[in-house]
Amino acid sequence: MTAAVAVVALTGCGGGSHDKKTGVTRMLPSLTGDTLDAARTAASGAGFRNVSVTDATGAKRSASSAADWKVCFQNPASGEADTGISVRLSVAKVAESCPAKDGGGSTATTTRRATHRPVATRHASSPRRSRTRRH
Repeated sequence: MTAAVAVVALTGCGGGSHDKKTGVTRMLPSLTGDTLDAARTAASGAGFRNVSVTDATGAKRSASSAADWKVCFQNPASGEADTGISVRLSVAKVAESCPAKDGGGSTATTTRRATHRPVATRHASSPRRSRTRRH
Protein backbone atom coordinates (compact mmCIF):
# COMPACT_ATOMS: atom_id res chain seq x y z
CA MET A 1 0.00 0.00 0.00
CA THR A 2 2.89 2.36 0.70
CA ALA A 3 4.29 1.82 -2.81
CA ALA A 4 0.99 2.85 -4.40
CA VAL A 5 0.94 6.07 -2.39
CA ALA A 6 4.53 6.85 -3.45
CA VAL A 7 3.70 6.36 -7.13
CA VAL A 8 0.77 8.76 -6.91
CA ALA A 9 2.98 11.32 -5.18
CA LEU A 10 5.61 11.06 -7.92
CA THR A 11 3.30 11.13 -10.90
CA GLY A 12 0.80 13.65 -9.59
CA CYS A 13 -2.87 13.56 -10.37
CA GLY A 14 -3.60 12.01 -13.70
CA GLY A 15 -3.56 8.84 -15.70
CA GLY A 16 -5.96 7.22 -18.08
CA SER A 17 -8.38 6.13 -15.38
CA HIS A 18 -8.94 9.76 -14.36
CA ASP A 19 -10.23 10.90 -17.75
CA LYS A 20 -13.51 12.78 -17.41
CA LYS A 21 -14.81 13.60 -20.85
CA THR A 22 -16.28 17.08 -20.92
CA GLY A 23 -17.65 17.13 -24.45
CA VAL A 24 -15.53 20.24 -25.06
CA THR A 25 -12.86 19.76 -27.73
CA ARG A 26 -9.86 22.07 -27.99
CA MET A 27 -6.45 22.03 -29.59
CA LEU A 28 -3.85 20.45 -27.30
CA PRO A 29 -0.61 22.28 -28.11
CA SER A 30 2.74 20.61 -28.69
CA LEU A 31 4.48 20.81 -25.33
CA THR A 32 7.66 18.88 -26.09
CA GLY A 33 10.79 20.97 -25.67
CA ASP A 34 9.09 23.44 -23.32
CA THR A 35 10.01 23.81 -19.66
CA LEU A 36 7.59 22.01 -17.38
CA ASP A 37 6.38 25.36 -16.07
CA ALA A 38 5.64 26.67 -19.59
CA ALA A 39 4.02 23.36 -20.61
CA ARG A 40 1.65 23.38 -17.62
CA THR A 41 0.72 27.00 -18.36
CA ALA A 42 0.10 26.25 -22.06
CA ALA A 43 -1.97 23.14 -21.31
CA SER A 44 -4.05 24.97 -18.73
CA GLY A 45 -4.49 27.97 -21.04
CA ALA A 46 -5.83 25.64 -23.72
CA GLY A 47 -8.34 24.19 -21.23
CA PHE A 48 -6.51 20.97 -20.24
CA ARG A 49 -6.39 20.80 -16.45
CA ASN A 50 -5.63 17.10 -15.87
CA VAL A 51 -1.83 17.04 -16.36
CA SER A 52 0.45 14.41 -14.82
CA VAL A 53 4.24 14.34 -14.81
CA THR A 54 6.70 11.44 -14.87
CA ASP A 55 10.49 11.21 -15.12
CA ALA A 56 11.34 10.38 -18.76
CA THR A 57 14.49 8.53 -17.66
CA GLY A 58 12.50 6.07 -15.57
CA ALA A 59 14.41 7.10 -12.43
CA LYS A 60 11.17 8.29 -10.76
CA ARG A 61 12.66 11.59 -9.65
CA SER A 62 10.28 14.29 -8.46
CA ALA A 63 10.10 17.43 -10.61
CA SER A 64 10.12 19.75 -7.62
CA SER A 65 11.05 22.94 -9.49
CA ALA A 66 9.11 23.15 -12.77
CA ALA A 67 11.55 25.65 -14.28
CA ASP A 68 14.41 23.09 -13.99
CA TRP A 69 12.64 20.42 -16.10
CA LYS A 70 11.80 20.18 -19.80
CA VAL A 71 9.18 18.10 -21.55
CA CYS A 72 10.66 15.23 -23.58
CA PHE A 73 7.44 13.36 -24.41
CA GLN A 74 3.74 14.08 -24.21
CA ASN A 75 0.79 11.75 -24.40
CA PRO A 76 -1.45 12.31 -26.24
CA ALA A 77 0.36 14.15 -29.01
CA SER A 78 -0.77 17.63 -29.98
CA GLY A 79 -4.08 17.94 -31.80
CA GLU A 80 -7.81 18.18 -31.16
CA ALA A 81 -8.82 16.49 -27.89
CA ASP A 82 -11.49 16.54 -25.21
CA THR A 83 -10.39 18.90 -22.41
CA GLY A 84 -11.19 16.27 -19.78
CA ILE A 85 -8.51 13.84 -20.94
CA SER A 86 -5.34 13.18 -18.96
CA VAL A 87 -2.25 14.74 -20.48
CA ARG A 88 0.93 12.94 -19.42
CA LEU A 89 4.24 14.78 -19.65
CA SER A 90 7.53 12.89 -19.37
CA VAL A 91 10.30 15.25 -18.32
CA ALA A 92 14.07 15.43 -17.88
CA LYS A 93 16.20 18.08 -16.23
CA VAL A 94 16.92 21.03 -18.53
CA ALA A 95 20.67 20.31 -18.45
CA GLU A 96 20.12 16.68 -19.54
CA SER A 97 19.42 15.27 -22.98
CA CYS A 98 16.05 13.64 -23.47
CA PRO A 99 16.28 9.84 -23.59
CA ALA A 100 15.69 8.07 -26.91
CA LYS A 101 12.69 6.24 -25.42
CA ASP A 102 10.21 7.32 -22.78
CA GLY A 103 11.19 5.63 -19.52
CA GLY A 104 8.17 7.16 -17.79
CA GLY A 105 5.96 4.20 -18.60
CA SER A 106 4.07 5.29 -21.72
CA THR A 107 3.20 2.60 -24.23
CA ALA A 108 1.16 4.88 -26.48
CA THR A 109 2.27 5.38 -30.06
CA THR A 110 1.29 9.06 -29.96
CA THR A 111 4.11 10.01 -27.60
CA ARG A 112 6.74 12.14 -29.31
CA ARG A 113 10.32 12.89 -28.38
CA ALA A 114 11.30 16.51 -27.87
CA THR A 115 13.52 18.14 -30.41
CA HIS A 116 16.43 20.14 -29.10
CA ARG A 117 15.32 23.72 -29.21
CA PRO A 118 16.41 26.66 -27.08
CA VAL A 119 14.52 27.37 -23.88
CA ALA A 120 13.62 31.04 -23.35
CA THR A 121 14.40 32.35 -19.87
CA ARG A 122 13.70 35.67 -18.22
CA HIS A 123 15.88 37.58 -15.82
CA ALA A 124 14.22 39.04 -12.74
CA SER A 125 15.90 42.39 -13.40
CA SER A 126 14.54 42.52 -16.94
CA PRO A 127 11.02 41.04 -17.09
CA ARG A 128 10.36 42.10 -20.70
CA ARG A 129 13.54 40.66 -22.12
CA SER A 130 14.18 37.03 -22.72
CA ARG A 131 17.31 35.33 -23.78
CA THR A 132 17.89 31.95 -25.26
CA ARG A 133 19.73 29.32 -23.28
CA ARG A 134 21.01 26.11 -24.87
CA HIS A 135 20.53 22.82 -23.04
